Amino acid sequence: MMNTRVSIWQKALRMVLALALAATAVPFVAPDKAHADWVDNTYHITSVADLVYAVNLTHTTAGQSINIVLDNDLTLNEADLEVAKQNGGLIFGTIDLPFKGAFDGRGHTITGLEYNRDLWTPKANTGLFASTDGATIKNLTLKDAKIGADFRGGVLVGRADSTRIENVTLISCTSSITPANNAVSLITNAGVLGGILAGETNGGVIYNCEVRGGRCVSNSTSAVAALGGEGLYMGALVGAASGTVIEYSRVTPIREVAADGAVTYQHASVKNSYDKAVGALGGFTVYAGGVTGQLSNGAQMIDCFSTADCYAYCGTYVSVGAGATVSVGGLTASAYDSNCSIERSHYAGNLSSKQYNALIVIPIIEYNVYLAGLARRADGLSVSESYFKPSASAEEGTNKKIPALNDAATGPSFGPLDDDVYVDRDFWEGCGYDFAGGIERSSAYSASHINKWVIDYDLGIPVHGSSIKATFDFPGAASVSIGTTGLSPTQAQTTDNAWKFAVQGVLAADNTVKLSATTTHAPMANGADGYRFVGWYRESNVTVNEVAEDPAYFKPMVTAGKQVSNEPVYEASNADPANRQFEDNDLFIAHHQAQVLFHDVKGNVIDKGTGKVDPTTDDDWYDYFGSLPSVRPANAPADATFVGWTTTANPGTGAGYDGITSSDLVAIMNSGALYKADDPVTKPMDLYPIYINYSVNIITEIEGYSADADKTVRNGVGSTHVEKVTNADGAASYRVFVKGVEADGSLPDGYRFLGWYKNVDGVEVRVSSDLSYTIPADTDLTQQQTYIARFEYRVDYYSVAAGKKIDDYTEPDLHAQRWQRYNSAFVDLPAPSYYKGTFEYWATYNSDASSAGDAYSGNVIDPIKVITKMKEKAGVIDCSIKVISNYPNSGTLSQEGLASSSHSVKFAPISGDYSFRFWAAERNGSDVSKPVGDSSSGLWLNEGAEWKTGAHLTASSYVYEAHVTAKIRFNKVGGAFSDVQREYESAVFQQKKKDLTSYDVNGADGSKYNVYPYWGSNEIKQNDLRSTLGTAAGAFCEDASPTDAEMQRDGYRFLGWIDKSAIAADEMTQHEWDYVFDVTGDQYCTSQASKAVPYLLAADAVCTRPMDLYPVYVKYDVTVTTNIAQAGVPSGAGVNIPAAPTVADGGAAASFNLPYNTYTRDTGQGGTTSATDNVSVTVKDDQTIDLSLTAENNATPVVADGQATYLLKSWTIEKTFQGQTHTETIPAGVAADATANPLSYTIESGPSYRFVANYEPLVVVYHVNDGVTETVVRNNGQQLGKGPDPTFDIANIDTANAGIHVFVGWTATRPATGQYAIWSEGTAMVSSSTIVHQSMELWPVYRAATVNVNSNIDDVIPEGQHENYRSLSRLGSIDSVALVAEAQDFPGYQFDHWATGYIDDGNQGNPVTENSNFVLRGGKPFDGTLYTAVYVPVHEVRYHDTQGNVIYTANVKGGDRTFVHDVPAGTEAAPDSGGEATAGPEGTIPPTQSTPIDVEAYHNIAVALDSAASVDGREAFSNWQWSDNGTMVPWDQFCNAAITQDMDLYPVTWQVKATDAANTAMTNQLTWAIDVSALETSSAPTAEGSAATPNAEKQTYPIQAYFGQGNYYDQKHLTVHVEKRSYTPSNGAAGQPSDPLPFDPDVSAARGKQVALYDDRATGNVLASHVGTSGDFRDYQVVSAANTPVCTVDGTSYTTQNNGDALFVFGDIKLLTITKKTAAKEAAGETFLFTVTNLKDGALQTRSVSVKCPDKPDKDGIYAASVQLQLGQGEYFVREDKSWAWRYGQSYQVNGVTVPSGADGARVVVSRSQGGSAVVCENALENDAWLDDSARAINEFGKGANS
Repeated sequence: MMNTRVSIWQKALRMVLALALAATAVPFVAPDKAHADWVDNTYHITSVADLVYAVNLTHTTAGQSINIVLDNDLTLNEADLEVAKQNGGLIFGTIDLPFKGAFDGRGHTITGLEYNRDLWTPKANTGLFASTDGATIKNLTLKDAKIGADFRGGVLVGRADSTRIENVTLISCTSSITPANNAVSLITNAGVLGGILAGETNGGVIYNCEVRGGRCVSNSTSAVAALGGEGLYMGALVGAASGTVIEYSRVTPIREVAADGAVTYQHASVKNSYDKAVGALGGFTVYAGGVTGQLSNGAQMIDCFSTADCYAYCGTYVSVGAGATVSVGGLTASAYDSNCSIERSHYAGNLSSKQYNALIVIPIIEYNVYLAGLARRADGLSVSESYFKPSASAEEGTNKKIPALNDAATGPSFGPLDDDVYVDRDFWEGCGYDFAGGIERSSAYSASHINKWVIDYDLGIPVHGSSIKATFDFPGAASVSIGTTGLSPTQAQTTDNAWKFAVQGVLAADNTVKLSATTTHAPMANGADGYRFVGWYRESNVTVNEVAEDPAYFKPMVTAGKQVSNEPVYEASNADPANRQFEDNDLFIAHHQAQVLFHDVKGNVIDKGTGKVDPTTDDDWYDYFGSLPSVRPANAPADATFVGWTTTANPGTGAGYDGITSSDLVAIMNSGALYKADDPVTKPMDLYPIYINYSVNIITEIEGYSADADKTVRNGVGSTHVEKVTNADGAASYRVFVKGVEADGSLPDGYRFLGWYKNVDGVEVRVSSDLSYTIPADTDLTQQQTYIARFEYRVDYYSVAAGKKIDDYTEPDLHAQRWQRYNSAFVDLPAPSYYKGTFEYWATYNSDASSAGDAYSGNVIDPIKVITKMKEKAGVIDCSIKVISNYPNSGTLSQEGLASSSHSVKFAPISGDYSFRFWAAERNGSDVSKPVGDSSSGLWLNEGAEWKTGAHLTASSYVYEAHVTAKIRFNKVGGAFSDVQREYESAVFQQKKKDLTSYDVNGADGSKYNVYPYWGSNEIKQNDLRSTLGTAAGAFCEDASPTDAEMQRDGYRFLGWIDKSAIAADEMTQHEWDYVFDVTGDQYCTSQASKAVPYLLAADAVCTRPMDLYPVYVKYDVTVTTNIAQAGVPSGAGVNIPAAPTVADGGAAASFNLPYNTYTRDTGQGGTTSATDNVSVTVKDDQTIDLSLTAENNATPVVADGQATYLLKSWTIEKTFQGQTHTETIPAGVAADATANPLSYTIESGPSYRFVANYEPLVVVYHVNDGVTETVVRNNGQQLGKGPDPTFDIANIDTANAGIHVFVGWTATRPATGQYAIWSEGTAMVSSSTIVHQSMELWPVYRAATVNVNSNIDDVIPEGQHENYRSLSRLGSIDSVALVAEAQDFPGYQFDHWATGYIDDGNQGNPVTENSNFVLRGGKPFDGTLYTAVYVPVHEVRYHDTQGNVIYTANVKGGDRTFVHDVPAGTEAAPDSGGEATAGPEGTIPPTQSTPIDVEAYHNIAVALDSAASVDGREAFSNWQWSDNGTMVPWDQFCNAAITQDMDLYPVTWQVKATDAANTAMTNQLTWAIDVSALETSSAPTAEGSAATPNAEKQTYPIQAYFGQGNYYDQKHLTVHVEKRSYTPSNGAAGQPSDPLPFDPDVSAARGKQVALYDDRATGNVLASHVGTSGDFRDYQVVSAANTPVCTVDGTSYTTQNNGDALFVFGDIKLLTITKKTAAKEAAGETFLFTVTNLKDGALQTRSVSVKCPDKPDKDGIYAASVQLQLGQGEYFVREDKSWAWRYGQSYQVNGVTVPSGADGARVVVSRSQGGSAVVCENALENDAWLDDSARAINEFGKGANS
């Protein structure tokens, strides 16, 4: 049952419609079925009758906004059209009632909407829709429609305001637009707006619309009184688009496939042809565009293409300024403001044009001028990634030079492309075209949609459409192909690159597609093939055409449920609609596997599970990047270590290796042929086992080895050894150790083990200080590793005992001991001082023989003993005095004076690091008697470094001992330090302070040196020492050393101390020091404890010299961040950043403070946000820390105000150690709350840990300039897509890096400096197809061009000016690798072509192009080619203007041509394609016309003369004359002669000048039409190609002048002076406006020629003037000699004043004002015509006047304008020409009174007494039907204008 509510609404609408139809008196006869039922307030059309009814609904306000649905296909016949006529027509809406609803065709087709000559009459705003405003039209196909319209029209819609048009297709439709208003084609200045889809659009969107075949045509001729001035815009899709977004729309040919498979095309065509008859005025342009005729007001064209043939013709026959022109553009013919843009669009059709300009006696006929592959008249238009196909415009016999945009041949991202590039999908994808269907676009159409392209290989161009893809999932295993389709009927698409898919376009009509896989032949050792085909798999909705090499990409696609075939050749069929086997964006994967066979050492195939011999291979197949299993042969060689597997068989056995040599193993590793468990399978492999004894790669040496043959043995000392150790876990390790020669394996006396040394990066460093060293497990034992055992050697220094003769070497005293490194220099220590002898040298000492040898020389290589060698002093008393120190080598010891009286002893420290404390002295003797003069015992103390000891007893022995301490400095972090004193061999590290004034035999609680020196058993009493030292006693102590607790730092592990003074002591090198302290910026830190430990002071270390100790730390380095922050997202990017993870202790007893870094933005980005946080943690016994890390989840929105939030997916741990980073990824689990994702992880000191919480979606940050970034969001697995354009100043990059650079892409590798990278081999680049698996930070990469240019006349061009004539430059810095080579003519030479391989004129290499500039795209800027600009010598023909300026220079090869040539003349017969002339009668040769060659010179002189026109005169060009050495040669005497020399041509002109009755110049108040042909010949020429018959009367008026509209002349008379001027060269400076060229005037040349004056340009009414003695009126005057009588008026005679004057004398006139008023929107900016008639002397006189309405109405919505006429007295009738608006009625008011009007109009009397009259004409709407009963001549429909 019908919904009651709907039914009531429907009845109401019917009532409103009936009333509306009655009120407008439109005849309406209801069809048999007046309407379909309403459903959901939507009108459904199921028949033609429904269509007619719906149309009439929209002609009422009630039906203006209804929704309409087409439910069936409709085909209209003549009967349907007749019914439609009877019922008011078939056009939705009107210009006054635009359709505002929605029309949904639901994919249906309306066929046969024909504009039949017997039924239809053209009018403005014609189409299926007259006018729309805010409407939606979608999902509709129109076929075989033929629409004719005046001014504005399209098959779908005449004018569309703010309308959404989508998914509309027009097939073989014709739109014929004429500017005609009446039968004689009188046009207004509104021009033409015509397109096959729409005439005019304002705002709105056109999306996914197609014009397939069909024609848009206009053939028109302006008559004698035409207005002109506006363009005639024709486009294959839209005539004029203002503010409209035209997206993903196209103009395509109709494809027809013959029975034999031959394919032919019917291309859509745009043909705009316009003639101006002789005498017509007004400059104008004829536009023809492949998509639009015009873009304006910010209109956009996005992802569009056209193959339409575009042709424009214009003809003009009188010199009016620069005259008329054509403009033909592949995408648009014009664009009117800088806000318009064309993006990712292309043109591949035929462009042609013709211009006929009769400026001189010989007319100029130009073919194929003002063409542009993209847009012609389009200053300021933004064009990006748009191209055209020049070969599509190539026609036999033509040489079209087609620029891309205006006159620019090419640009940064636009220009011509060769045919091979046109089908290169890589090129187009690089330009951002979406061939995969995966790039979301956002525009006025919608926020997110896909504009997909495919390659039509038959047309050889990219088109819109669907495609399928094919590939294989094992690189190298196969090649796959997709067979031919409708879009590629002869060419299959193939790929052998698994990552780059084969892509084939498919049509809806393609029911089958064949897929083929060819498996690569890869023989295995057993002869079988190593690859196998498994099956075809189908994955839907794959929106990429290539992917980065990602082994995981295909895994989810190759599953059992997706297999469609197990045969290599698979034919997918859509024959069954219910089981369609291929769709757009399907990817078919040929699944392949590779075989991997494991062999044993003998070459037998083994079972991968048991390792035993088993020839079965069924289970040995692997997917790409599948993991190798852990396999070990069962029959392993003894005493060998299994290394892994190799594909390189043992050349000796052809099988495995039972004991490979190190060099062979290295060779295998370097070749990448070593495989281990879990390595990925990337090819078929026969794998052979490798065994090795690693011991052979471990080389040990003992320092000072005895023989080169065996460096492990040092006789008498020991030997080095290597031992393999099996650990508890079964793994093998190796240790090196030293075995001494002693029975227990210890080293002999005098040798001390220093450590194991190894060369690391060229520096020998200590790796262990233990005799036995286990080699770390991460050591690469496949490489030879050498370990050297080094030692220290003791040097014993002996001295003659006190009291003995100086040459008595028995029982000597041990003076000192030193440990020195091998081959170090012997140290000459200070010796004791003897009273009776002088020290000579240290002599070798043989303790066994108690003898001294020669002085010791040489370095220390073994333990040695030396003893003092003294020279006896003569004349001293028999007294033994020996001076020693308790701290060897701390200073020099000396004594002076006589022992008997003035003796003294002295200590001088060798450095400030030693401190003298006191002297202790003792004399021998059993009674311990006192010294002379001293009553005390024989023991003495003294605090002075120099002690005057006094007299000594003879025959006694004395010993003086200096007590000394050394300084130890403990350096601390931050520059602080603490100094302590230590006695010789006192412990370096002490826990408490020790008082050195006390005595302790062990040295623990006091000094062990506080005994007297001689006997060594006499304790120095503390009170005696304190008394001697006095106040210094308190400082005589050893302070405690810093404790480990004091040295701890937050985040660091304190390892111990290293003595820097060891470098000076030759105990370590500076290189070793730097090896330990290797952390940049952290001077006390080592990167790993193992580096420092061998150098640390032992806990029981003793002091034997001053020490400079530094603490050694190893850091716990922890950073937490997110992948989003790590990508460098800047503030203000609009992308949020999740909070950094938090760190907690994972241990049990937190006591150690661990600082850790948190980053919310990458450190490389300006404005980095970073912080340091702290956590208390537990340091375990093994110095590791257990951490617990927590990250937020599902909490932070990705973008501000967005719904999507970041989801935690995994953790990445980056462990960096010794410059190597190990990365592991741990899934985060599935819990959604923030507390359920803690990560437990154990860290150790030394490595740097970065914990990254990985979120999705991912962000990609592009560094587009210094401190400027752009950020995009991508999902994991999505393609990266095209990046933004960087904005670096590329000129600065050129300067900084020397050369021309172009932007070539992006890299994820951070540049070493700056924010951009310079390309080099190996630069890792990303591409638009890179699969995003992690957040990325990208930097632009610029590459230096390697091409160059020169010319064959470089030796002629002055030095330093070469770049002015041939140059290589960059087109731009955007994402196009583009350079342009340009050449300019050089004086005396003309550029001919570019060539490569040019050597000389005899060997010119290979021509590249004849264009003076060409673009190097893609890889061409980097191929190192030298391009040569080839010039040829020419003669210069210089054309001058009247000022002497050279306005054009023609370069002519010697004798190559003349000044004129013959071109086809022909007529304009509305050709469907191209601008070819129509042939004559069958079998005849088309006529030709002689025309000038250098047409630019003619254009330029016309422009120059127009610019020079002033109140004092205007000149029209006639011809040229040649200055032959001062002799002026007329044109006709040289124009046909060959040009063999340089020539200068000067103009010959006609000058006109007008003066008023007061003889005041007024030339510029008139518009002039000067027919030079008529002036030069006896009669005017017939208009070539004209569609109107020239007015015979007006042919006799070679000079016509028009007053401005509404500005009629009211003086009594006016003079026009005419003369011919022949300009000659000037003797002065040329080109100065104040000093024009001299000329020869000819005032008689125009005598007898007729001059006519008109009241305005629009109407062309002749101003009659008096003539003869009777004063009669005539339409013209004749140019006469001076004093020629003209007329007599009221007794006054008028004569000409000068030779060449034409005098006009006017009659008495009065004012008549005609006012036009209307509310019709069509009147906006339009010009309207009125006829004014009167009866005079029995004859009816008629004149026309024009009124132009304003562009906008007044406040009452009225368009009003007036014109004033000066008339003679009399009775007049005023009538509006109704042909412009047959739907509107007229009413007239005369002098304020409404009057009736007859056929002649309104009667008005103009009398002298009235002083003037006024007529007002108002218009009201009377008729609004598409069909009417009027019959008017049709100017053009489907055939030529002359048909």
